[in-house]
Amino acid sequence: MIAALGNQAMQEKHWAKVWGLVDGAPPTLLNFSLERLLAAGVDSHFEKVEEISAFAAGEANILKTVAEISAVWEETFFTVKPYRDTKDRFFITEIDDLITTLEDHQMTIQTSMGSKYVAEIRDEVEQWEKRLGYISDVIDEWLVFQKSWMYLENIFNAEDIQKQLPSEAKQFMQVDKFWKDHMIRTKKNSLVTEVC
Repeated sequence: MIAALGNQAMQEKHWAKVWGLVDGAPPTLLNFSLERLLAAGVDSHFEKVEEISAFAAGEANILKTVAEISAVWEETFFTVKPYRDTKDRFFITEIDDLITTLEDHQMTIQTSMGSKYVAEIRDEVEQWEKRLGYISDVIDEWLVFQKSWMYLENIFNAEDIQKQLPSEAKQFMQVDKFWKDHMIRTKKNSLVTEVC
């Protein structure tokens, strides 16, 4: 009983559940002791107390994991390099480690979502599940677009192609301006969570 009640992960909501087992009127967190709990008859609810304590520990572990994931993404940046030694065109590169980290964190979050301890903290974990999924989708689309842009930029830079295909060249120039502006913004602030 002492080990279960001494669990450092116990929060106010868990203490409210413990007091709910005995008289339903929890005092303030600073105003009770083991003696008061025993006097209220908590010892006759050992299994329930142990279960509440285990849930507190499980929730704390999940929240710690989410906090660690959050800390990593607060310091994860795209590697942005100049495209063909130009000063106003950029592309993202060296993305393999970022994708590996993303996939690892998605797996960790999915595991947490399957835990029986996630029930009361589901919203916070789901928020990261959605955020990581969105980052993954954006990166996938970004890499496809970037590859196509590099291919087409090479073609539409040739003056003879611009003369032969003027409407297509005009369309490409619009896309090229969008891409250029986007990549300049990304170069200025390459924090993955903000860019995505």
